[in-house]
Amino acid sequence: MTNSMTGFASVQAEGEFGTLSIEIKAVNSRYLDAFLKMPDMLKPLESDFRQYLSQKLSRGKIECSIRFYAAAEQQLSINEDYVDALLSASRQLAEKHGIDNVGMGELLRLPGVLVDKPTDPASLKVWLLPYFEQALDELIVQRQSEGKRLEQLIIERLNAVDEIVDETKTNYQNSIDKVKDKLHEKLDEVAERYHSQIDEMRFEQEMIYLLQKMDIAEEIDRLNGHTAEIRKQLSLDQPKGRKLDFLMQEMNRESNTIASKSQQLGLTMNAVDLKVLLEQMREQIQNIE
Repeated sequence: MTNSMTGFASVQAEGEFGTLSIEIKAVNSRYLDAFLKMPDMLKPLESDFRQYLSQKLSRGKIECSIRFYAAAEQQLSINEDYVDALLSASRQLAEKHGIDNVGMGELLRLPGVLVDKPTDPASLKVWLLPYFEQALDELIVQRQSEGKRLEQLIIERLNAVDEIVDETKTNYQNSIDKVKDKLHEKLDEVAERYHSQIDEMRFEQEMIYLLQKMDIAEEIDRLNGHTAEIRKQLSLDQPKGRKLDFLMQEMNRESNTIASKSQQLGLTMNAVDLKVLLEQMREQIQNIE
């Protein structure tokens, strides 16, 4: 299975601890780069988030935004001991001076009555992490879907590459015959002009020299080997983007060599067509995990 590095997922939830919103966006990157944005109260869970990311993903720039709004009952608590003391003092003052007891509104506005309620990190972790996993799983599903599309595009271009390589091989064989005939014609002209015989040994030496300069048999064999390896990598259920990128560099090098050795227009056009396809494949492969 082939995975893309791009995708987006979001999860919203509401529960006893409050309201939660998670958004994860992934784009291309040579390595796994995770950027997490979250409230300070969730910072103790950051290492858990990063661990989940590294377990499920191998490459990509990951931007994760976590918004959390604690429920009212989770935000504040009443300092009951302090309130008891205030009410006791209020009753004593009311009895002594004949004034009304303090009301609820006045009581709640007094400093120290309402205090921040500490959230149990362990309980919050148990509640929140499954939603983070859900968002991450949705992201992976998107990356798999996009990866399947990329794989199909790459295979289509691989088939076209195979056709061009076969045509290149045929043109190469034809070019050898043409060069041989052309060289023989020139030697015949020279021999006729100077009334001499063709030195067959010299002819063979010249042919060997020219054939060595234009020999692309090894480049063709390596191209066939690279396309076979790309198909093999695409069939594996593992990260493969880096290896595919390396194979594309090697194939591009072979196409450049073919172009530099070309002695015929047909071979030159084969090399140009090959480079166009390889560039299209490279753009797709840069999206693969």
